[in-house]
Amino acid sequence: MNAKVNISNRAGASFPVRRMDFEFGEVPRYWANGDAALTHFMTALSALFPEGEQFFVNSTRAVRNDPKLADPKLQKEISAFIGQEAMHSKRTFGF
Repeated sequence: MNAKVNISNRAGASFPVRRMDFEFGEVPRYWANGDAALTHFMTALSALFPEGEQFFVNSTRAVRNDPKLADPKLQKEISAFIGQEAMHSKRTFGF
């Protein structure tokens, strides 16, 4: 699998926001150590992540305007975090 990764320092955050595009054409059918059961387990587990990530992003957005979080540096971190997590929802499953 070849990942094209574009790393930027979005909004001056202290961590990089990675924008990844994956090509799944060369991934083996049972990608988790060649094990069918483990592959299906990991696929099912990863199917649950988007809902949890979206909940966390929504929670972060809901409190970002709290006066306790008014520091401009912290606001940059919040924006970068939301941007990073939004990239996770950009998924294409080739089932």
